[in-house]
Formats: sequence, C-alpha cells, structure tokens
Amino acid sequence: MILAYTNQDVFELNTKARDYLKATGAISATEYGIQTERGPRQFADGDRIIFLRNERSMGVKNGSLGTVLKMDDHSMTVRLDTGPLIAFDTTKYRNLDYGYAATIHKTQGTTVDRSFVLATRHFNKHTTYVSMSRHRDDVTLCYSEDNFKDFKELKDLCGRERPKHLIADFALCRGLDRNLSYSLPTSLTSSTVTTRATSR
Repeated sequence: MILAYTNQDVFELNTKARDYLKATGAISATEYGIQTERGPRQFADGDRIIFLRNERSMGVKNGSLGTVLKMDDHSMTVRLDTGPLIAFDTTKYRNLDYGYAATIHKTQGTTVDRSFVLATRHFNKHTTYVSMSRHRDDVTLCYSEDNFKDFKELKDLCGRERPKHLIADFALCRGLDRNLSYSLPTSLTSSTVTTRATSR
C-alpha cells in the first residue's frame, strides 16, 4: 500500500501503479468500465480496490481493502484482506476506487504487511506517526528532492509539532476546496524505516 497526503497524489500513484501492473501482466487485460462515485474507472481481475462507504450487508467499511477475483459488466467478486469473499452489484454499490494508494487520513486504523509513504511538505509529527505505523513488516519512506534539499530537512519537518492548521490543510488531504482552516498526536515511535529520495 502506498500512502500519500493529498487525493491528487493518491490518484496519480494509483494510476502509475496500475499501469505498471498491467504492463507486467499482474492484472487481467480484460477490463470493465464502472461509474464510481469518484468518476469512471476501469477494473479487471487482480485489481486491488478500496471501499469508500460502510455497507453492513456486504461486510465492508470505509477503508476496507480487497482483491478482485472475478468481474463482469455489472458484478464484482472480491476477496477482502480480512478473509471473507463477497460479491456485489457494481451498479448499486459504487463507492470504490483503486486500492494501490490511499490518503493517510483514509488508512487510519488499517494495517498492511508492507507500506510505502510519500513524504511531502504537508507532513508533521502526527501525519508521520500515522503513516509510518500502518505496516506489520516493512515501511519505505520516499521523498522528492524537488521538495526537500536533503534528509535533514525532511527529518526536521516530519518531527515538527502540529501547527494550528488551517482548515485549508484539513480540506486538502480530503480533496475538498482549499479556500477554507484546523489542527492535527504526538510522538513518533521507532520503526524499521527505509528512506528513498526521488527526483520528479
């Protein structure tokens, strides 16, 4: 699972991850178009998906993750990461998206075997703690040299106390209008972390 702060970063990361998996044959070449609540998407057998609305009848919660086992024009069968196998009508439940990447906010309470975290200028001690504690086995922290001149600058930013955030920042991580103002715990526990710098 890839974690990022903004919905725009998540959208781009999902697209790139899925394009790579399509090219390597990790997901089926046969795709089916679905009109989701976030817009049109193409899904295929093998896709990772995230559910975005609680639905007790299906046994899913906002943030539940799973893998598509079988689908057609109007239905999808998914193995949830928690174990159950579910099938549903994609014309009736449309609150889903690709599950390769998600916002840090969306993954609070989620645990995965391995995670990758894209650090940006929005980070502080709270967002760092949440994003760096979603994994069981391994986490890799990635950052762009376009955003940080060196690792020390990244470390300082990730360790800063949460400022009295503007609701604009609160809105940004949820993909809402930025013309709005907010506040965001505390200490970062130790974890085995791999850092990686990237240039974009």
